[in-house]
Amino acid sequence: MSKSFERGLLVLRMIPHHPRYITSTEIAKRLADEHDINVHIRTIQHDLVHIANVYPLQRTDHENPPRYYWPPDAQVELVPGHDDYSALTWNLLEQYLAPLLPEAMSRRAQPIFDTANRYLERVGREQIRNWSRRVRMIPRSFALQAPNINDEVQKAVYECLWEGEALEVDYLSRGAEQAKTMTLHPQSLIVREGVFYLIAQVDGFDDLRHFALHRMQRAESTYRDAKAVAGFDLDDYLEQGAFSYPAGGEIDLVLHCEAEMAKHLLETPLAPNQSSETLANGWIEIKARVLDSQQLRWWIQGFGTAVEVVGPASLRDHFSALSQALAERYRR
Repeated sequence: MSKSFERGLLVLRMIPHHPRYITSTEIAKRLADEHDINVHIRTIQHDLVHIANVYPLQRTDHENPPRYYWPPDAQVELVPGHDDYSALTWNLLEQYLAPLLPEAMSRRAQPIFDTANRYLERVGREQIRNWSRRVRMIPRSFALQAPNINDEVQKAVYECLWEGEALEVDYLSRGAEQAKTMTLHPQSLIVREGVFYLIAQVDGFDDLRHFALHRMQRAESTYRDAKAVAGFDLDDYLEQGAFSYPAGGEIDLVLHCEAEMAKHLLETPLAPNQSSETLANGWIEIKARVLDSQQLRWWIQGFGTAVEVVGPASLRDHFSALSQALAERYRR
């Protein structure tokens, strides 16, 4: 990409629709500040003359300096291009969101991903180019390797969810020796710690179930409309603890935590209603109303002896029994 061509693309993208406007001085300043391109005002003016020969660019000659803008109803088809910020945005979208796109959309977006990456490598300022190399999202828990998903299965699931079609699958449940053929009515897709789950109804049943895509040995569209669950809202469904594996209802959790470990909960509370108090022995008492779930129990278990469950009694009994079982298991 020549420097003049690149500059022309950037200038095109800066010109607003009326009643907004921009001057050649402002364009030169933005080129310098945003793209580290330093050129004389006359060069910008020449660029604008060339643009006016092709596009319906308007100019107010009675103003000093002249103001440039597109007419309010102008449909200006720009040559596809990137600036530093759009290229970085597409780069991050590819890293973190591309796996969630339906296959058809992902295929259409791939050229944009590719041009954005090439722009960052060849044109973008060093600070922007290096940003994606210096920033990462990492899982909060111990990261396991993501299971392999059959490409054709994933494509079929995404297309059926996109089109609202029922799906026929051969599904091998955990612990089963043989896959079972069933028809599913897809409702939503969840990605949790690298595992893709389809939330769906089994044909003939009313409850919602979770199906891991890597356990689908075959998936094909039935080309029939999927049954939509009346009133289903994904956010409400998750907020009710669907993927926390509830072990009961809400509880008034009371924890006694070592002071150093408690700093973690003081910075990132369990719930908005959390309260804390320093005890006579230096430990911190944490209280919060939370949903009793397997996920909560696994989380508490991970702190070992740095946390003591004080209440409710049912949860304390659970950890008491667990600690006795562990002691028996490791007794020599």
